[in-house]
Amino acid sequence: MKKKIIISAILMLLGISVILGAVFFKIKHNARTAFDLTDDDVGRQVEMVMPDSQFPHEGNTYYMCYDGETEEDFSFVRVIVPDNMITNWDNSIGAGIVFTGRVSRAGDDVREEVYDAVISFYERVAEHLDDFTVDDALREETRAQLCGYCIEVISISGIEPLAPRLITGAIGGILILCSFIILISAFTKKKTSNVAGVFVIFIAAFLVALGALLFDKIRSAASIKKEGGGIYSMTYYGDIRYDDLIETQIVSIDDFTEWIRKNEYYNIPFEYEGYEHGCSAFTGTSEEGDILFAFNYDQVETDTLIVYSDPSDGYAHYGTVSLTGLNIGTPGGYDPDSIEARALMLTAPYIINDGINEAGLGVTFLQLKTGETHQDNGNPDIHINLLPGMILTRCATVEEAIDLLRGLDVHSDKGVTSHFFICDTSGRAVVIEWPDNEMSVIEASACTNSVLTPGRHFEEGFVDDRLPTLTGTLDSSGGIMTPSDARDLLDSVSQEDYTEWSCVYNLNDFCFTIYLDEDYSTPYEFGQ
Repeated sequence: MKKKIIISAILMLLGISVILGAVFFKIKHNARTAFDLTDDDVGRQVEMVMPDSQFPHEGNTYYMCYDGETEEDFSFVRVIVPDNMITNWDNSIGAGIVFTGRVSRAGDDVREEVYDAVISFYERVAEHLDDFTVDDALREETRAQLCGYCIEVISISGIEPLAPRLITGAIGGILILCSFIILISAFTKKKTSNVAGVFVIFIAAFLVALGALLFDKIRSAASIKKEGGGIYSMTYYGDIRYDDLIETQIVSIDDFTEWIRKNEYYNIPFEYEGYEHGCSAFTGTSEEGDILFAFNYDQVETDTLIVYSDPSDGYAHYGTVSLTGLNIGTPGGYDPDSIEARALMLTAPYIINDGINEAGLGVTFLQLKTGETHQDNGNPDIHINLLPGMILTRCATVEEAIDLLRGLDVHSDKGVTSHFFICDTSGRAVVIEWPDNEMSVIEASACTNSVLTPGRHFEEGFVDDRLPTLTGTLDSSGGIMTPSDARDLLDSVSQEDYTEWSCVYNLNDFCFTIYLDEDYSTPYEFGQ
């Protein structure tokens, strides 16, 4: 008995040590940031922490931003990435991994090149943000933040995978389990094999129950597929819990984050940031009589997820999701192919931006910088970001969508709101807004990011030539167009380096084509 207790204690300590190692062990690097470089590094190969973000780039020449100790402290540096490493590099931005690079001095021409890239990016952002301007102070500050060195990438380390930690932790758990088996055998004076058999039965039953509980989630995560550079697809299995969301009274993104952490992630930490976006939407009729719904999604750099859902209590639908809010992909923190990213993508059905359903309904929402919406009519509360997916699940027509929204008190946060563009196979298209927290329905074939409700708020938001371009083209053609015409119209109102995806939906055929990053020569097809 004494011998078994000693063996049990050794296995217990060993198992605990292995688990602690799996949790806390980190590979140590003497990695630097742009702030740490000195003249002594010139001509040498040094380990560098992957930058936190990047600006639009040309080919393999990247303009990177390292964050300093304060929110206003940056260092802008030019980085040359070999062609065969570009994909790996793009998927690693912000992930905190390490690369090896050769350091050289940045001459005046290089510093001016970096300065022009940063200011050009700022100017494009200023076109979409009312409270952001590129003034002399910002230009002077940017010059002061230019790094005196540039870097040529030699190699990139892989993102530290989660799987080895899980396997190591499992080994530690097995050692602890063996410790308990031997200890119980010692005190009960039963054969170790008999005690082990009982444990195996209990573990098998537990794993079967856990597999049944997580079956739909595992299938959904396993269905995630990379369709191309920056675009993924997923089939979501199981129902989407909108009744629970409504009962919970979700009025902010923080409320939603808390709800989904508890109800979908079993209290595992989860973050959803939301995001700012400026967009364009319109509808037309094909020569065959099909209703086309077209949409541009304008945002600063994001990867894209196409999610298909066929809930038992609603309509099958496709939705398009920006992964930036989930901190996935460029310039987010998680590699889209990682275990963490696949788990986070299971949130996608709740945060759809635009999409269509099998009944022939199309919907999207477009941001308005006109303050927040907070209704208080005694109806169930819901956050505005959750409505596109709910509408696609529950509504077959524009009128049904209007009725659904009238029965809810809609809320937004982050200082902004949105309006909705909804269309169906009858050819009807409406814009729904909440000026002064009162729901307004406007019959319209197009919208962008300004208020359309007549009255004192008319044209509040962001006004440019996109809406006149859309309405003028639709009026001149009588709304008749081919899918190629719709694509070309999206191209004409796209925002340089800012339009992340463009979709042309066919409401009658339940299918669509999506184009990424203003590349209208490379279509991705989904649906029937």
